This record gives sequence, structure tokens and C-alpha cells, in this order.
Amino acid sequence: MIESIRAKYEDGVLKPSERLEVEEGAEVVVSVSVPRITADDVEASKSTAGVWKGKFDADRMIREIYEDRLTGTRAMRDLNTE
Repeated sequence: MIESIRAKYEDGVLKPSERLEVEEGAEVVVSVSVPRITADDVEASKSTAGVWKGKFDADRMIREIYEDRLTGTRAMRDLNTE
């Protein structure tokens, strides 16, 4: 069985954030993945929030994409004559 869960490392021990379906005393293999997002990363992301507000019309872009799909740019080929 392979299961991914979140855990906190406190006082030298990994403490699962949720219940594990493992027998008491069972030996398990642990792979640790530590998120590399720093406080600076969060602040940089927050500083760009809203930068496109009022400068970009997302509804118009979506409408144009769908209109372009309907019109197409390639000529239809007749597969029966080839």
C-alpha cells in the first residue's frame, strides 16, 4: 500500500495530521518532501495580485477564442476524392 499524507515534524518525531490505516508497530518506509515556499515567495506573489485588473478583459478573450474555433482557418478537405 502506498499512501501520501501530511505530517508535522516536532521534537524529533513525525506526527501525522491524519489517521493512518497501518497496524500498530508496523514498520513503514518514509519519503519526506518539504515545501520550498518561503515567506518572501508569498510576499512576492501577493505584491502582484490585481496587477492586471482593469487592463485585461478575460470575458472578451474567452469569447474570441470560442468565436475563432467556430470560424476556423483551414479549408475543409474532401476525404472521398483523395
